[in-house]
Amino acid sequence: PLLIVLLAGRYGSATAPQLEEAFVIDFLGVEFYFTVPMVYGSILIVTGMALIIVGWYQLWKGVKEDALVTTGVYAVSRNPQYLGFMMIVLGWWVGWPTLLVTVFAPILFILYYRLCRVEEGEVGDLPGFEEYRDRVPLIV
Repeated sequence: PLLIVLLAGRYGSATAPQLEEAFVIDFLGVEFYFTVPMVYGSILIVTGMALIIVGWYQLWKGVKEDALVTTGVYAVSRNPQYLGFMMIVLGWWVGWPTLLVTVFAPILFILYYRLCRVEEGEVGDLPGFEEYRDRVPLIV
């Protein structure tokens, strides 16, 4: 569906978005049309992906050192990866609001929140976690 939406403006399909395009990218001779919501959605998606990557890297370093990670993105959110996943879902909904995304986004948000709680139960006994939990929000 995403490729169809991006190419629909080129072929004048009746399903093309009726919004003003923000810009067009010509990639290998194919024009991809982006509307303003698509740009904002893409920003959310890329930011979410960056949070996931940085969070996993910092967590990997912390596990190697056998330490509770409380710095970097973990100083802002106790669960930056889940925040990143939520930003990706939100970005998808903002840029490409389909019925499927509208239905599944709240379900995914609830599942990620519950998973945060489950994982916190697993690390709750680590030294310094209680102070960290009091200082840093669960997600945002």
